[in-house]
Amino acid sequence: MYRKILLIFVSVYVVSYGVITQALIIFVILISFLIITLKKKPFQTVPLNNLEIMSLVTSTVTVFCGLFFILDITTVTVN
Repeated sequence: MYRKILLIFVSVYVVSYGVITQALIIFVILISFLIITLKKKPFQTVPLNNLEIMSLVTSTVTVFCGLFFILDITTVTVN
């Protein structure tokens, strides 16, 4: 629940700093919660813990890949 509150907080209050900043902060938050989940194993059964870990990894990878679509990097050609 705290993860969702933090993600909503970032998406609402960090708008003025830009989309890249939002994505990077969310990326750090997701990695932090992934590490916490790996260490604490908050659920009673192994399948639920594994499902939560896979969910966090999927969200983290999605945000990471989304950063490449956000960035508008042009390639430099060498003559």
